[in-house]
Amino acid sequence: MASQGKAERNWSLIVPGVLLIFFGALCAFYPGITLLSVTFVAGAGFIFAGIVNIISYVRERKTAGLSGWYVAYGILDIIIGLMLVIHPLATAYVIPWLIGAFSREPEVIAFGVQQAHTAALFYCLLAFSHCCAGILRGLGRPVVPMMVMLAVWCVLRIVYITTVMHIVHEIQYIYWAYPLTWSVSSVIYFIYYHRSDWIHGFEAKEH
Repeated sequence: MASQGKAERNWSLIVPGVLLIFFGALCAFYPGITLLSVTFVAGAGFIFAGIVNIISYVRERKTAGLSGWYVAYGILDIIIGLMLVIHPLATAYVIPWLIGAFSREPEVIAFGVQQAHTAALFYCLLAFSHCCAGILRGLGRPVVPMMVMLAVWCVLRIVYITTVMHIVHEIQYIYWAYPLTWSVSSVIYFIYYHRSDWIHGFEAKEH
């Protein structure tokens, strides 16, 4: 029975790993389709968030004293989500305008667009890290996400940029600082989530 449980746990890691490699290869070889898919998923997320805000306001406006801004935020989220779902290619045209708000130099805008195209494919890892960090904070373990983010998103990111810039002087390598550190933090959170006994520790703390 123990070996069977161990095999099941192994398969639960192998199957998602194979799927991640497969979808990662698709993202690498078909960046155009990936950008459209990410935009569509982001739009669906905005729509879902807007609906949740509106429902929360309708149900809890009296008991929780929610402000009417919940409805405004919900409507705005739905509008943005519909725009992304109906016109996913619009994101590719909006990025230069957003970057242009900080600088009008064509080279700076070009660098910003390249950075956005590189990092956009990995925002799912950023979301995963934030979700795990929120779960751990809610369970009364804020030190774990604090240490992971300080070590990976601050120290490791600075070390990576400093080291790479001493070896090669190409700005494209800086673009990968965020995706790489998001990947590392996601792996750490994934291992901690599956290997540590954080649920029973939380139950013991409650009792």
